[in-house]
Amino acid sequence: MTSPGGQHRRHLRRKRAATGGAGAQNSVPSTSRAASYLLLATIAVAVVNVYLVVGWRVIDPTDDSWIWGDPLESYLGWSYFRNEPLWDAAPLWVHGIGYPIGVSVGYFDTAPLVALGFRLIEPALPETFQYLGLLFLVGSVLQAYFSYQLLLKLVGGDHWFAALGACFLILAPVLVFRAHQHFTLTQQWLILAALYFYFGDRVRAGGVRYLLPFAVLLFLAGGIHPYFLLMVALIALAAVGRLVLERRTTVLWSCAAAAAVATCCMATLMVFGYVSPGAATVADSYGTYSMNLLAPIDPHHFDALLLPEQPIGPNQYEGYSYLGLGLLVLVVIGLAGAVTRRAGRDEPIGRDEPILTPTILPLAVLCLGCLAFAVLPSVTVGSLRLFDVPLPQIVVDALSPFQASARLFWPMYYLVIIAALVLVHRFVSRRWAVPLIACMLAVQAVDISSLHSAIRFQWTATTTQLTADDWRSLGAAHAHLVVVPAFQCDRESTPDGKIGFGTFGRLAIDQHMTINSYFATRTTNKSKDYFCEQFPQQLLSAGLAEDTAYVFSPNYLAELVAAGQTPAQHFCRDVDGFVLCAKDSHRAGVDGELLQRYFPPTILDQDLLFGPQASPGLILGSGWSGGENWGRWTDASRASLSFRLSELPTAPLAVAMNVHAFALKSRYSQHVRVVIDGTEVADWSFTSDAAEVRTFPIPPPAVGPSGIVTVHFEIPQARRPVDLGVSGESRLLGLGVASMRVIRAQ
Repeated sequence: MTSPGGQHRRHLRRKRAATGGAGAQNSVPSTSRAASYLLLATIAVAVVNVYLVVGWRVIDPTDDSWIWGDPLESYLGWSYFRNEPLWDAAPLWVHGIGYPIGVSVGYFDTAPLVALGFRLIEPALPETFQYLGLLFLVGSVLQAYFSYQLLLKLVGGDHWFAALGACFLILAPVLVFRAHQHFTLTQQWLILAALYFYFGDRVRAGGVRYLLPFAVLLFLAGGIHPYFLLMVALIALAAVGRLVLERRTTVLWSCAAAAAVATCCMATLMVFGYVSPGAATVADSYGTYSMNLLAPIDPHHFDALLLPEQPIGPNQYEGYSYLGLGLLVLVVIGLAGAVTRRAGRDEPIGRDEPILTPTILPLAVLCLGCLAFAVLPSVTVGSLRLFDVPLPQIVVDALSPFQASARLFWPMYYLVIIAALVLVHRFVSRRWAVPLIACMLAVQAVDISSLHSAIRFQWTATTTQLTADDWRSLGAAHAHLVVVPAFQCDRESTPDGKIGFGTFGRLAIDQHMTINSYFATRTTNKSKDYFCEQFPQQLLSAGLAEDTAYVFSPNYLAELVAAGQTPAQHFCRDVDGFVLCAKDSHRAGVDGELLQRYFPPTILDQDLLFGPQASPGLILGSGWSGGENWGRWTDASRASLSFRLSELPTAPLAVAMNVHAFALKSRYSQHVRVVIDGTEVADWSFTSDAAEVRTFPIPPPAVGPSGIVTVHFEIPQARRPVDLGVSGESRLLGLGVASMRVIRAQ
């Protein structure tokens, strides 16, 4: 039996909930001026936090000297976009990068809506302009605003509590961590804004007016990043579920509303260039960058006050979702208070108020969905793999664009923070709640200070750029810069390796040239086929274009020379350790020292190895797999190699190769045709995989003045072992070569 005092308290709580909490706390500042001051103070905390995390260099839009890594991808995409001479029928298409095909600016993680806005005022911008730091700053200010307003709504107008609680959302490690590399992902205010409108009073005005803000948010989220579009869409669907559960609309109307959300998402993806000509390719499948279940208590490699770094999978760093010690304490206190008492007094839960109300139930389902999206298909706890969930292929294909699936945990992450704060406010007396929040906020700030320091230190360095005079004059004589192999084709052998896209992307921007090589979050099948297959072959057959400067890997230069394409108008030389082929009024061809360094001659009876590092002088063209300890396989139906003889032959020569083939006794044989200069010099058949020595002659007419010999292998019966049920190997195996040597013909 409930006491009269308990009934009175329940009556007051219901009245406060019905009136939005107005006047519920006499000690809370009730004037609009005091509330404005607290909101401004909260925003000030966000601004100071941004400065402490990245410093002024990053915020300064005229400073690009700090940019490297993934932010350089965004900066280059924006820089080429702003320099587009004309507006295209597809306004977010960039022609100068990925030339001549071009790339959608949305593929460069640029927040295309922001890039489009700045391009509209491009004439007013300084010559050097980057908005990554500004994006973080504005996003943090909006994070502060919506955090404050959301908590104010949920804690019944308690401005002081809302302001202190909002600081936890401003300092959220999952937000700060994104200033480490991905500035577009700092726009997490979109999640809080969606939750704010979810709890909005507009629900009483009807379904259309209630859902209208979500349409605006979907447009904004799509214009910033597809992951936010999906997260806002999930919250919008939860809002549709709320309408149904609260009986404010019919099931048929809600289905139409859900379809409208999906249509809005697709339209937004098309508007902002995420859906472009050519099917988009994905380097990794859904779940490659999943979340570990220990992520909320894992500070990663950043020092924390109490909790150590947890053992996680190699790609699960993307799931960084540390809550912080201060917030974890609040979670425990809030849950304990919810279990043991209400409003600071002993009173069991659940007599007349269900926990999962029609308002809360859709969010609970949302949390379960976000958690499932983030951890599947392999559920892991620390280093322990609990179980796998076999997903239908149609689901995997649909989710394949979201390979960093761990990010989809963020709506649940923020709901956990909000729930902890609301529970503390509700079940701890205000006399203790505000000091507790303030104390835990201080603990939180100290606990994550290592994260702040690491990110701040990261952006203190100055990036180096090409400075030789040869680079500075390229733009005057050439309209285009071509890098072979392009970065999007081979990040290992492309000139300057994994940072090559930035090295030569900056050069091309500074010299007002187009470039073929780039780094983007997505590429298309059309562009991948052109830049990685068609274009390199065109150069080997047609030679170099007069209006283009080239930067080649040593291997490709050797292929070019081996194909007889010695430049007639370009001079290839070493500049800062790179092979640069550009027009020179005094010289043409290939520098002799350069050829000697990268394409050393082969002498008789010299072993050339095909292992992890192919021997100097052995130039492997297309069709070869990566080297292994024993040698390497061909992984196509055609493969080629080249070598340079130390002197023109005066007697017949041959090549002896230590080989074995992918062949199975009595089941599957292998056939290899060897061709030099269009002439078949050998026809090999293999009926087993036994290692053996095979030879072929070198026709004297096939040796050019440079002494270069190019050999082609045609392997029409190359097969994938996985297709034959032999093993899980998916490479197209044909001929395996351990070594070769040039010998005198018998």
